[in-house]
Amino acid sequence: MSNVSRRGVQTLALAAGGLGLVAASLSVMYIAGLFGLSTAFASQIVAAVSVGGWVLAVVMAAISGGIAGVVVATARWAITQWGKAAAVA
Repeated sequence: MSNVSRRGVQTLALAAGGLGLVAASLSVMYIAGLFGLSTAFASQIVAAVSVGGWVLAVVMAAISGGIAGVVVATARWAITQWGKAAAVA
């Protein structure tokens, strides 16, 4: 496999991973809106992610094949970046 071909495959894999992350995030938001999940429920999810830490991200990644681990890691980043109040909203 040539370097150009390998680089193309890597770029395609990166794009597919990014698209999967966006799709997973949108589907979670859609489900939350569909079921009318309350702010109290959202704060419980944020609390679980905060308490679970990186261990929760690793376990979710192992169970789901990676996508849920990325979603949890992104939620942890949002909590640390913007705070719990913004993550719940």
